[in-house]
Amino acid sequence: MPHPVRLGAMEYRTRDYVVLRVTDAEGRESWAIGYSRGTPLLAATRIVCEQADLRLADDPEALTDDLRARFAVGWASLVRGASLLDVALWRRRAAIEGTSVGAALGGRRDPSAAPWIAVGGYFPEARGRGELVAELERFVADGASGIKLMLSVTDPDGDRALVAAARAALGDVDLAVDFHGGHREPREAAAALARLGDDCLAFLEDPFPGHDLARLRELARLIDVPLAVGEDLVEESTVEALLEIAGVLRVDATSSGGLSFARRAVLRAEAAGRTVIPHVFEGTHRPLASLSPAVIAIERIPPEVGADPIDRIETSWPAVAATAVDGWHSFR
Repeated sequence: MPHPVRLGAMEYRTRDYVVLRVTDAEGRESWAIGYSRGTPLLAATRIVCEQADLRLADDPEALTDDLRARFAVGWASLVRGASLLDVALWRRRAAIEGTSVGAALGGRRDPSAAPWIAVGGYFPEARGRGELVAELERFVADGASGIKLMLSVTDPDGDRALVAAARAALGDVDLAVDFHGGHREPREAAAALARLGDDCLAFLEDPFPGHDLARLRELARLIDVPLAVGEDLVEESTVEALLEIAGVLRVDATSSGGLSFARRAVLRAEAAGRTVIPHVFEGTHRPLASLSPAVIAIERIPPEVGADPIDRIETSWPAVAATAVDGWHSFR
């Protein structure tokens, strides 16, 4: 990447991906891609592919559930690898059925018309505030329905100034912020949010990990801004509890159990009256927008930012409407 990405205690100097290609007996090829994010993703993918019961390949949900049962003790270390296999097999199933991935999942809506939100604020140590805000304005001009700002958390004055400048420049465009686990205690996170002028924020993302239900629940009692959490879930049992706390469920098919997990999570969120914004990987996640009106937007890190240079690998991007069409909820 052009500069290191610092997210709280985490730091990434490179963006490492694993790409899985599956070729079946008929010569059909399908694929999946995911971040390693410091995990042994390549090794995990090899393990699950070597041991998967490929007699279940036509039913990705059954195959992934079988893997979860057989690797129950070590599922947390293998779930990202199993997720890639699941995504690839859903693409294979769509090809066999001669339909889109969204339709194979059971969706009936046009996913290309879903609004998208852009992620900005990367590399604040190396880029001036004016450059960051100008970038946000370009995203909106390109059709983004909302902006999510990645905050440093370690520089509260700089974060506050960036949020104020973004709000002034963007007008009525919805603005959200991401703490990416940078705080330790709920009251500390609530105080940091209040310093930003939380009355105008659409949501607060990842104050704590999605499995940290106790701290998330306490923080939700202290603030009025909806929480957006869930991209790091490992067990589906956490989804129900999280939906009682978070206003926005963040689903990541590449890290939590594939499109099989994501499909069930989206339908549970709809039943609970919650909204869903999938976590990056637009090519993987846009089909979820066909499933349910609960999916209110698709997240995108535009390639020119440099924080997610996935366009060097994934060259075919989903079709996107310039602006949202009738029938889709607003970003909020």
